[in-house]
Amino acid sequence: MRCVRNDGIPGRVSLYEMMLISPEIREMITARRPLEQIRAAARRTGMTMLREEGLRLVLEGVTTLQEVLESTSLEKEAGSA
Repeated sequence: MRCVRNDGIPGRVSLYEMMLISPEIREMITARRPLEQIRAAARRTGMTMLREEGLRLVLEGVTTLQEVLESTSLEKEAGSA
């Protein structure tokens, strides 16, 4: 396995989330809508939260639950109690 610029740690897997800025989300950001509303719009268009992506990697056997829980935070989801 080759590492970027040869300074990474072999065997490590990146965990990330990415929000694509759709016209709806761009408008919400411009209008300074609350984060919860922007997050809900991003989720409707398929955004996966960081912890969810980590749990997917746990199910695939790529990492451990302990690593995911230590590396991510549990955020209150928009619309949840």
